[in-house]
Amino acid sequence: MTMNIIQNPLPFNFTQVEAACCGAGKLNAESYCTPNANLCSNRDQYLFWDLFHPSQAASKLAAVSLYYGGPEYVSPINFAQLAEA
Repeated sequence: MTMNIIQNPLPFNFTQVEAACCGAGKLNAESYCTPNANLCSNRDQYLFWDLFHPSQAASKLAAVSLYYGGPEYVSPINFAQLAEA
């Protein structure tokens, strides 16, 4: 799923899939997110929060995909189908 977002971010409402929202250095990904780190102003448009973690928007997208996603993401059934079983 992450590669789909990186290759085509706009349908997922992401405009930044390379740099982290919070950090320092190249692409905000060379240092931890600390009180002195660079912080983006539009975090919902970022795929990555810091050098390790997805953003809140990316985490929500992952959760929705796991719950309702099709077989390209969740196989043999998704969580919604499992809950109905």
